[in-house]
Amino acid sequence: MLAVLLAWVVLAAPGTARAVDAPVGEGEAPAALAAVYPTLTPYVYIPLIERCFSEQGTIAFETNRAGVKIDGSKNYDIWVMSGDGFCARSLTNDPHGDETTPAWSADGKKLAYTAYISDTNDDDQVTYRDRGSIWVANRDGSGAAALTDPSYNYNDQWPTWSPDGTRIAFQTWRDGDAEIYVINADGSGLDNLTQHFAKDRHPSWSPDGTKIVFTSNRTNGYTDIYAMNTDGSIPTCLTCFDGKVFDDYYADWLPDGRIIFNSGREGKMGAFVMNADGSNQHIIGSTAQNYTLPSAASPDGSRILFYARRGGSSKQIFTMNIDGSNETNLSRSTSDDEFCDWAPAVKE
Repeated sequence: MLAVLLAWVVLAAPGTARAVDAPVGEGEAPAALAAVYPTLTPYVYIPLIERCFSEQGTIAFETNRAGVKIDGSKNYDIWVMSGDGFCARSLTNDPHGDETTPAWSADGKKLAYTAYISDTNDDDQVTYRDRGSIWVANRDGSGAAALTDPSYNYNDQWPTWSPDGTRIAFQTWRDGDAEIYVINADGSGLDNLTQHFAKDRHPSWSPDGTKIVFTSNRTNGYTDIYAMNTDGSIPTCLTCFDGKVFDDYYADWLPDGRIIFNSGREGKMGAFVMNADGSNQHIIGSTAQNYTLPSAASPDGSRILFYARRGGSSKQIFTMNIDGSNETNLSRSTSDDEFCDWAPAVKE
């Protein structure tokens, strides 16, 4: 983990201090910068991880760029990059386990994610196929701590923050089937919101704080998008209709209160949008391409984040306009970059 430093100032000839992307390793003294740039005016060394927090916001994503773990399995970590796709840096780096499904708090100062730290299925590997727990860290990766107890192997996954940052909803198998639970950000107040025998998964908290959408197969065996109040009351199916023979899943909210989601109704893993009450469902993007959500919109709501395979074998993170046009590859990587979330620029 890169140490997060305030700044290093290297004195040279008088002038205006500027940030540099100097090739200096962690812990090296400011003198090393002066040796590399002996004739430059004063420069401020900003740690690499801090440069990923840009005015365009910061994207957190899970990736196997770190290679393999000690047990030989792929190593999935949480990385961050600036909103334009540059400055990709590791936020977590556990050689013994995986970290997945990052979720930013609304102010961009905290990150929740799923961590897999023990071999719970006895295959001599620790991977995302084991049982996870919910962890929370500062935006630079420091202060990481378990929010739900990893020793009980409940398989807690897929965190989502309330807009005010006081609560986190997540999916869990602690009752024998997938349920949506909520917990206070300090670890207190655990509560089962769904209490249903079906598989209730993939929660996402609305921007106004009044609703949680989730996926469930409780109606006809196919997966649908549901919305409920944040106390679990009045669960309402948004995508159910007679004769349905496809799945709808991975729902998330846009800043304007609409919902984006994946659907197999066009044959591919399509990207769709609908109003909060389920009306006006329509596809965005191409019917000939796959798009994997959920994803956050950009802080200004103009672009959508998703991952997909496009012309290669690895999964890449893309953005597109809210109407599905102008796809842009942010990953530019040969590794698999997957589930991702977009935080606004942090206001100190």
